[in-house]
Amino acid sequence: MSETQPSQDEPVRDSDLDERDVVYLLTDPEGQRHWSVQEVGNEIESQGGAADALRGLARAGLIHRDSDDFVFATRAAIRYRELIGEASV
Repeated sequence: MSETQPSQDEPVRDSDLDERDVVYLLTDPEGQRHWSVQEVGNEIESQGGAADALRGLARAGLIHRDSDDFVFATRAAIRYRELIGEASV
């Protein structure tokens, strides 16, 4: 598995914000599906941030990563979103 390094032009983001953004992306009721790591990075506008967020979320048990390197939310992540509701930024 290759890791994508952020470019020098890419702004530094807070890893907690990246993780929250990824959880909300993967648990969106309109778009629950398998996402590639690159698609997640494109959506949160940070390839390096996405890779780090996905590692942290996998360790926390909030996402699964399949053998083709696609990711999807666990039931725990979906329930978390149900309890918390929409993110306020």
